[in-house]
Amino acid sequence: MRHSILQARPLNEWLILLDRTALPVHTGQKERVQRVMASPSSSLGEISRAISEAPSIALILFREANRSRNSLSEPAHNLDAVLKRLGMTRCTALLNSLMDESQVPIPANLRQVWLIGQHANHHANALFAHKMARLWQEIHWGSLLFLSPLWPLLTRYPDFLQVWEQRVLGNREPAYRVEQELLGVPLVRLCRALAERWALPQWIIDGYATLASNPRIIARALYLARMHQRPLEQQRRLDEQKDLNSWLRQPANSIVMANGLAVAVHNSWGDNHSLRWQRLISLYLHQPLEDVQQKLHQTSVEHARYLGPTNLWHPARALIWPWATRRILPAVPTQPNTQAAAPVNTRKHSAPQQPVFDFAQWKSEAQQLVRPSQFRNTLQLLNHYAGMLKHCALSRVLILSINNSTGQLAPVCQLGFRFTLQKSLADRSTSPVFRHIMRHNEPLHIHSQNFSQIADHLEHGFLETLASQNLLAGCIRHKEKPVLLVLADTWDQPITADSIKAFAASNRCLEQALALWKA
Repeated sequence: MRHSILQARPLNEWLILLDRTALPVHTGQKERVQRVMASPSSSLGEISRAISEAPSIALILFREANRSRNSLSEPAHNLDAVLKRLGMTRCTALLNSLMDESQVPIPANLRQVWLIGQHANHHANALFAHKMARLWQEIHWGSLLFLSPLWPLLTRYPDFLQVWEQRVLGNREPAYRVEQELLGVPLVRLCRALAERWALPQWIIDGYATLASNPRIIARALYLARMHQRPLEQQRRLDEQKDLNSWLRQPANSIVMANGLAVAVHNSWGDNHSLRWQRLISLYLHQPLEDVQQKLHQTSVEHARYLGPTNLWHPARALIWPWATRRILPAVPTQPNTQAAAPVNTRKHSAPQQPVFDFAQWKSEAQQLVRPSQFRNTLQLLNHYAGMLKHCALSRVLILSINNSTGQLAPVCQLGFRFTLQKSLADRSTSPVFRHIMRHNEPLHIHSQNFSQIADHLEHGFLETLASQNLLAGCIRHKEKPVLLVLADTWDQPITADSIKAFAASNRCLEQALALWKA
């Protein structure tokens, strides 16, 4: 997918074009900043809060202050320096000249990136500013403006965000390749060049410089951060790598981590990309990963409550989803036009391609499952188990809890099925099919030859919801009692013998994990 207007350009052409782009501002935010700055009783803190809630105004003031400096003066790195350099009279005149949304509409994707930046700013203040109080202004304004080089790009080409999200976050295409195709230049390099042109706070420039020119040190830090369950060994290795230890102590890295995390959780809280940033923050703060995650979740919810109702996406809404759920899914490849006239099943036509059995990855995931100390709760444990089944070439997973006193089944976790988990899919577990599954250790393999016989003993609505005639069904026990019923399939495709064996082994691993977890 490619934007019909967006064209690849050399870096110098992008700098000229984006530097000339006028940023729109919210009418309400503009009026509030004007009102606060005009009031003689307003404190610097009140002015700072008003400008923080209007990111484009903050960028315009910083940019104007640094354009007006002489060659001997330092760039303004915080609001105190900006207001002192420009003066209230000039700031007021500048605000009056800005175009608000009554004159120029604000693209939704630009407002979405503003929200991501404010989300990052909230995390930066909560995680780092309190620990480095002397540097709180640098952390505050650096984290808020870190993504600002993207704002003029999205003002001119708002669809760029959706294209980038789908291809990089959804389809997992290399960001460098996508950006080279769409822009003609890597996005990080463009952001760094704009930050230097605007003389933004040095921490922002240094952050982009690290991302663009020194990815190896970040890779080394991420590798070390994976050892969070062995803190003594992690610290020993960190002490041995003097350059990495020195780099991790730099306060400027805090704004890179806050924004990297905010972009990652914009898609998912629990996928590998997001977990890398969470582990890196844990290493940077020398705090347990579980404590960092809890703080991140609390801070995200606080920010969402502070913003109030909005038509934009806020990652706090995904905290109630299964842990590894991704908001942006891979795009379904379209079928060739030559098949357009052929009759097809609509559900199968839209299903992803047949998954691949990956024994090595499954074994690695299984080893993590039987050591459940990394999981904060049972739901995280189940989400990991469901994700592990993907490596058994099982694309969809449904986990139902069994109430042994009432016999009712209630969905607690799903992966790939397209329905809500707000109500039970089956009224009672008294079906002879379910009783058979609960009495036997081996999974029940439902396929086209036995489906009609088994379907007679299951509710029609239940089968309609699953929409599959090729299923594996197994029971998970705890203390010799059935506690979970697991259903899995491969988008209604035939299930191989290897997948059946791996499914049964996965269930035994989950039983061991539950025994350790609830011991």
